[in-house]
Amino acid sequence: MMMKKMQIEKTNEIVKNRAAKKKNAPLRFDETLVLNQWMLSLFNVGSFEKLAEEYDQ
Repeated sequence: MMMKKMQIEKTNEIVKNRAAKKKNAPLRFDETLVLNQWMLSLFNVGSFEKLAEEYDQ
């Protein structure tokens, strides 16, 4: 019974560690492109250069 409980705790620890690694993993290149496009769409511009021009004026 005690051994089974220790195995379950160890498994839970492994699962938590894997989840933490996934959560903190950097975004892949293709994921950043999607986020960039979404962010630009919030300001209704097609590029960061256009966005910068609007705020330089």
